[in-house]
Amino acid sequence: MIRLITITVLVQLASGCVSHSTSPTEVGVRVNKLTGVEERVYPPGGTYFFAPFVTEWYTLPIRTQSLEMVQDPGNKKAGADQDDVEFKTRDGNDVAVDITVLYRVDPTKAATIITKVARNANELEEAVVRPLARAIPRDQLNALISADIYSAKQF
Repeated sequence: MIRLITITVLVQLASGCVSHSTSPTEVGVRVNKLTGVEERVYPPGGTYFFAPFVTEWYTLPIRTQSLEMVQDPGNKKAGADQDDVEFKTRDGNDVAVDITVLYRVDPTKAATIITKVARNANELEEAVVRPLARAIPRDQLNALISADIYSAKQF
């Protein structure tokens, strides 16, 4: 076993390659600084060797993630004390609701996400998930009247 590790390290040093890894719950995307984003998505749980200086490596989680938007003074993730979704009902009342959104990245779209949307999970959440998770429920809830909210009506 030690001999195999020694050989691997020597080959890596001799070839000038740098290793990049993905955890069991994330995929990798390689960006060649000369040719652009590689369309191949590197599967979870692997280690890959690439030439240094011309390669950038990005990973995106593919497990189901949770985004909570709640009225909680202890919730510092969003950077604000009040992160619940506020809307106005059809009859003019202001209402705020707590929302939890479950989402995950489609592994086949990882290269497109890295190219056009975000370079990491935090950027993706702030650029796409949070705005959509606020806008879609707000649009649906704006169509209700106050009595609908406090009854069993759901969307």
